[in-house]
Amino acid sequence: WIYSGAMAEKSTHIDCTMAKFQFTQGVASTDSLYIESSKMIATGTAKFDLVNQTMDLRITPLSKSRSLQVPSEVRLRGEMSKPQASISPVNAVADAASAALMLIPELTMKLFGINKQATGSYRPCKADTGN
Repeated sequence: WIYSGAMAEKSTHIDCTMAKFQFTQGVASTDSLYIESSKMIATGTAKFDLVNQTMDLRITPLSKSRSLQVPSEVRLRGEMSKPQASISPVNAVADAASAALMLIPELTMKLFGINKQATGSYRPCKADTGN
């Protein structure tokens, strides 16, 4: 995502976003946030304190155009009127290590023609056309 140039853009058109929130004492929280745009798919967690008007949103975006990626966690937190954005380099390094471990299974799947869709790659925003 970072290396695709999407991060340099001022804004991104979001095609779809989904989450299941639980509400407790004015706090909305989810651990199943899903966001999709033309360039990326992101998953994450979020907590919105509606009483104190604060937020803590963490997403891990993955580029649709790159097969090997170094994912990093993007975090928005603070007051809802002016949240602070940060990218976690520590999580990026940990994610890069796990992505490197997944390289061998991904290459094996490509070598034997195994479709990633059939192995559990789930895109809830993609419409089922019945084909």
